[in-house]
Amino acid sequence: MPNVHTKKTFVIIDSNAVIHRSYHALPPLTSPKGELVNAVYGYASLLLKVLRELKPDYVAAAFDLAGPTFRHKAYKAYKATRAKAPDELYAQIPLVKKMLEAFGIPVLEKQGFEADDVIGTVAKKLSETKGISCIIVTGDLDTLQLVNEGTRVYTLKSGLKEAFIYNENEIQKRFGIGSSKLKDFKGLKGDLSDNIPGVPGIGEKTASALLQEFETLEKLYVFLEANVKKESSGKSADAAKRKKTARETVWKKPLTQNLAKLLLEYRDQAFFSRELSTINCDVPLEFLLENTSRAQYERSRVVELFREFGFVSLVERLDHIGDEEAREDAGSASTQSATSVKKSAEPLDEEFLKKIQKKNNGVLGVSLITDMLLGVSLPRLLVLGMGDDVRYFNFKESLKKFPALVRTLEDPAIPKYCHGAKSLWHALRKEGVTFRGFVFDTEIAYLLTRSNARDSSFAMTVLQELGAEHRISGDDAQESWRLHEYLGRLKGVLEEKITKQGLGKVFYEIEMPLIGILAEMEERGICVDIERAQKLAGRFAGELAGLEKDIHKLAGADFNVNSTKELREVLFEKMQIGIKGIRKTAGGAISTQASELEKLKSAHPIVPKILSYREFFKIKTTYLDTLPGLVDKKDRVHTTYMQLGASTGRLSSQDPNMQNIPIRGAFGNEIRSMFTAGKGRSLFVADYSQLELRIVSHLSGDPVMRDAFLRGEDIHTRTASLIFGTKPDKVTKDMRMHAKTLNFGVLYGMGPQAFSETAGVDFEKAKEFIAGYFREFAGLKGYLDAMKAEAQARGYVETLFGRRRYIPEIRSTNFAVRRAGERMAINMPVQGTAADIVKMAMIHIEKRLKKEMLDDGAHLLLQVHDELVFEVRDGILDVASKIVREEMERVATLNVPLIAECRAGKSWGETKSVA
Repeated sequence: MPNVHTKKTFVIIDSNAVIHRSYHALPPLTSPKGELVNAVYGYASLLLKVLRELKPDYVAAAFDLAGPTFRHKAYKAYKATRAKAPDELYAQIPLVKKMLEAFGIPVLEKQGFEADDVIGTVAKKLSETKGISCIIVTGDLDTLQLVNEGTRVYTLKSGLKEAFIYNENEIQKRFGIGSSKLKDFKGLKGDLSDNIPGVPGIGEKTASALLQEFETLEKLYVFLEANVKKESSGKSADAAKRKKTARETVWKKPLTQNLAKLLLEYRDQAFFSRELSTINCDVPLEFLLENTSRAQYERSRVVELFREFGFVSLVERLDHIGDEEAREDAGSASTQSATSVKKSAEPLDEEFLKKIQKKNNGVLGVSLITDMLLGVSLPRLLVLGMGDDVRYFNFKESLKKFPALVRTLEDPAIPKYCHGAKSLWHALRKEGVTFRGFVFDTEIAYLLTRSNARDSSFAMTVLQELGAEHRISGDDAQESWRLHEYLGRLKGVLEEKITKQGLGKVFYEIEMPLIGILAEMEERGICVDIERAQKLAGRFAGELAGLEKDIHKLAGADFNVNSTKELREVLFEKMQIGIKGIRKTAGGAISTQASELEKLKSAHPIVPKILSYREFFKIKTTYLDTLPGLVDKKDRVHTTYMQLGASTGRLSSQDPNMQNIPIRGAFGNEIRSMFTAGKGRSLFVADYSQLELRIVSHLSGDPVMRDAFLRGEDIHTRTASLIFGTKPDKVTKDMRMHAKTLNFGVLYGMGPQAFSETAGVDFEKAKEFIAGYFREFAGLKGYLDAMKAEAQARGYVETLFGRRRYIPEIRSTNFAVRRAGERMAINMPVQGTAADIVKMAMIHIEKRLKKEMLDDGAHLLLQVHDELVFEVRDGILDVASKIVREEMERVATLNVPLIAECRAGKSWGETKSVA
């Protein structure tokens, strides 16, 4: 919308202040190239916020330049106490300037002067220009002295989210004085961050009170010098006279005799501090207002740069930055395909379907155009396309009107491609149609080739892969054409990437065949015993009430245990529990996350109680309270699987999350017992035994680990025996626990500190354990070092079957980011290979069951990490279990055997081993 103010608005950004605030407020963030870009992201986010809220007509960005300024020459200690910013911050300044260039925002800077001086000079020039209002965007309060009738300051209150605009009234409220007095204020108070001394002992309140009374430094010192006579050098008579004069002086508040003496002693320092604090508004700077016009904004350049930086989540915010003309231009451009010719789809007809039925016309593109209603996506149009022949029709009507269309969609011999085959499968199943024959899913291909991606929507995929923006045009025919055209282009680009990255086996033999299996699992769901769930919820409520009572008693006060703020106050302020080694949140508060509280378990009995309370509360609210409301008419609950929900390739699930159903603990089996088999059926569970450790044995070739598995020994007992130097039958429970922690911890790059916290041993002991572990498993140590080196050299790691994850973090100059990259490099090949094996087992089992015509009596319901849950007709349980075990154990050949442990029962939590 156009600017409704009578005055036009000019915004100038104090860039270095914003960059510093962004760098320290945001966690490390890397671009697809591995560059650290958290400060750039924060700057971009703030810029979009400013453009949206202030709707400026003109924008510029001021920067400091390297090298001394006139203040450094006048005072060598200027900013000397300020810690040097990390190199990673300075490296991001050119990236910020690159982004500003894309936005068409000019950079203003001048050697020998600070950004504040540049801002002050521009603000002064604009104050002489009629019809212009100036707003300074900054991360600190140094520029408040520039505020006047035509100039305001937009500053960040905390982090990057909250902002506040200072005008004269707000400055008066905040400091008790006007903006014109802030230079004198700094002369008295000084500025610790800039190492400006001021007058020692004078703080904000005293400085403000003095200036409220005397207005300026000059008037203050005229008063002081008129009422206090200076001592003559060394004469006692003069000293006595001065003392008498001081006693006779009637001081105006807040002045006192001691304060007056202090002020006189540091008179020169006060005036010098004011001089250092005063912003120079006469910098010799070339500045033309017309060069800062927002009319120079080009959306496409910004979109491309956001793609380069990995800021795709910010792209949609470009719609709200108040640049109507640019937005309209972008919108009209985006409605056209890459071929500059506008084309439209035709309504679906019988002739088109006959052409498809001939099955020699290539691959059929299938898409849906949906509408959102109350947060639910509803199919509106079905779009089919083959080459340049694109057809569309009302989704439900087309399925009723064209029987040949249903046959086409269900025919596995007609190859099809789409974006989100599983979602399309469910939409068609609701209309009684089973979608078959899909051979290429651009969503899965996108997630596979970009393992770190999270948003796989069609619009995001088009943006990332094609550099275009997919927008709704309002014209069904053109929209259908463009949708199919983008889909075809995506298919071509992603096919090439799959080939280039060596992902053919993973995509065509694992991920594509898995789509239909997951869709059927989601549709089947699993039975929930509602009555048992409700009884268990009642028991949990009782446990929670008891724990809450105990916690309040130990704390000596009632408080909301679920409130992190109140919990923090009770633990660390009221009870004074030590916080050594406890991390802080991004906002600087002491963390009360479970992982941090675990470190304090031995500090006070209240901590274990709180951890237990949280565990009970989470289970109750996540499962016991919600499951009864999620079941269908047959008391079955249906989760949704994200096929590439993790960058390692592992499945994840939501609504409800079945991956986090408790396994162990006091209530693990009881909670799983809520999930039951249908009448005349049993739940059959097959679980890989120590799958990840067996994979490690294979990938590393460690002879000790391999020997333990080949002998059928307990790997954790064998490990404990080696690192503790004792016989296996002498290994204690604690020894085995420490060994188990290490066996799995090394897969996640666990170091001494993490092992110390997890195992509850001191740091030095943890170092000894890890050193002993790697002495015994030297082959594993060599493998882990090689993986880190390989990832550093290639920029990616792979699973045994070729699944790839790019790790730009491992080349970061930031230590924390690089260490995180090293942990990914160690973990991904193991977890990813495990994911591949489980997925392949699911595919092989389904094929075998169909081949032996048992698929109507044995159904896969759930996949939970390395565990598969089936619902099997009682009469075929033995043969089905044999098939499942055989396929799981021979799906891959490692240097140690794969072992599947099988159980069966009427509920998930009440299963017994089966042969």
